[in-house]
Amino acid sequence: MKRLLVKIMILSILFQLTAVASAQQYFVVQKKGKFKNFKYISGDYIYLETKRGEFKLSGKITQINDTSLVINKTSEIGLNDIGVIFRPNGLIRGFSNLFFIQGGAAYFFIAGANALINNESPIIDKSTLLISGSMIATGFAIKPFITRKLNVKEKWEVKILNFDEFKKE
Repeated sequence: MKRLLVKIMILSILFQLTAVASAQQYFVVQKKGKFKNFKYISGDYIYLETKRGEFKLSGKITQINDTSLVINKTSEIGLNDIGVIFRPNGLIRGFSNLFFIQGGAAYFFIAGANALINNESPIIDKSTLLISGSMIATGFAIKPFITRKLNVKEKWEVKILNFDEFKKE
């Protein structure tokens, strides 16, 4: 019985906290005709290019208005002016940097140190150079795939979701 009361108290506190929390606006980039989307809120980092390709803006979203975004408290860009949004892919970046580049360098140094400890004549043999070099080269080769381009002109659309409109007064 005591556990049930504790659970009810915790749930009621959580419900009250969500009722007090203010509604928030979302900047949504959605694939046309699909459910795939990416959501941004105030404080998120964004990197985008205008439709004409003249300007590239990057920084934190400081304010989301009905028809525009304010970036770094200085630059305001309308939704109709956004051409391309560059979105980093964290999984590929992690594989590229940690596994391939740092792993290849670590393998090179560990194999070299092991050969020095064992007094082997070629400290770095051909197979070590081939393996570590190919790992590092693969890491640098997949670097261009880290950033994904979401082209608003063709396949993606942008919109603002304003949940303040649904707020009860």
